[in-house]
Amino acid sequence: MRWWILFVVTLLAWSAQAQEPDARARADELLRAGVELRKEGREGEAFERFREAHAMHPSPRALGQMGLAAKSMRLYVEAERYLEGALAATDDAWVQQNREALELARNVVSKQLASLLVRSNVNGAELLVNGHSLAKLPLEQPLRVPAGSALLELRAAGRASATQQATLPAGTTTELAMELVPQKPEAPKPSIPKKTPKPLPREEPASWAPWIFTTLGVGVVGVGIGTYFGVRTVMKKNERDEVCPDAACSDDRGIELDEDARRSALASTISLTIGGAALATALILWLVEPVANTADARFLTRISF
Repeated sequence: MRWWILFVVTLLAWSAQAQEPDARARADELLRAGVELRKEGREGEAFERFREAHAMHPSPRALGQMGLAAKSMRLYVEAERYLEGALAATDDAWVQQNREALELARNVVSKQLASLLVRSNVNGAELLVNGHSLAKLPLEQPLRVPAGSALLELRAAGRASATQQATLPAGTTTELAMELVPQKPEAPKPSIPKKTPKPLPREEPASWAPWIFTTLGVGVVGVGIGTYFGVRTVMKKNERDEVCPDAACSDDRGIELDEDARRSALASTISLTIGGAALATALILWLVEPVANTADARFLTRISF
């Protein structure tokens, strides 16, 4: 049984050794691609290539390239961390060959940074600098932050947040104390008694009486005018028949009487039509007229009548 375990361990070790050159070769390809991207000024893409290479096969060379790309993107805190990590590998051939350039880059980056040490009365409080969460208190050592003006904020559960504007000179360490006070409970809002809305006054339905009387008047006048022209039509026709008994009439007087009779007949027809329509409308309005209070009873009385 032991020989079988030894065989499996040996096989796994051999497989890992076989895969390591492949990972290293792929990492080298990513590093070369990143360098070409940096030459084109595409620092963000180059940084991603270097990061992938370091994740695939960690090396001081990948760290150094990441630091140089981060410096170009003005990510000074990250650049300093990567460059120092690369310079720590004193026995690496690539670092030895490029040490002067790496140290120069680190010195440039360091001049853009300050150290910050914040103390508080609450352990576990979250420290934010310019809106970015950096660490939980207490701090074991000062934090490296961009130099210049900074807005510091401290947060903790059950405590009111504390903020402070600070100036952090480059190359110096700034120590600050920020106190968090318990958060005051919100005062209950006074309850406002609900007012029962008053019922709106009942609007009396508008009377249709003016329309009824108007249409009734129009109907009576129309029927009257139509009746007048109807009688006049009969009279003119009789006079025409006396002058011209025959259907065809060549007498001027007969022709004039015939035209008068036709005009009177047309006027009678129009007047009677308008008058009849107006009377019918008046009747409908009278039947459906809205009335107040006793509307239902009066309406029923009317239609039953």
